[in-house]
Amino acid sequence: MPRRTTSATLTARGRTPLAERTRRAWWKGGALLVLLLAWVWIFITGEGGWLDLQVQKRQLEELQARVDRLSAQTDSLQEVLWRLRNDPEFVEQVAREDYGMVKPGERIYRIKQVDGSAANSK
Repeated sequence: MPRRTTSATLTARGRTPLAERTRRAWWKGGALLVLLLAWVWIFITGEGGWLDLQVQKRQLEELQARVDRLSAQTDSLQEVLWRLRNDPEFVEQVAREDYGMVKPGERIYRIKQVDGSAANSK
């Protein structure tokens, strides 16, 4: 049968019942504090924790910005494609500017630009 601690035995050991209760309360409080700190640590740094959530939010924002840029680029290319199929003046402009094509009988004059540093040294 387990021995019971009485106030007489506690006093004989040098502890009073109040001191014993206070010591137990400190142990319980310390254990609770350790558990609380461990839970907070896991909540912040664990997998799926607050830090992980912040990283995923940042990645989502970057991906959304990329989707927006690619969507704008797609819209622009679709407009160019439509104009190439339906606008003869645009086709002529692209042929002249991008491919250097000319109509029969036309002449192209190319003007060479003089480098600014070479002109200043004379």
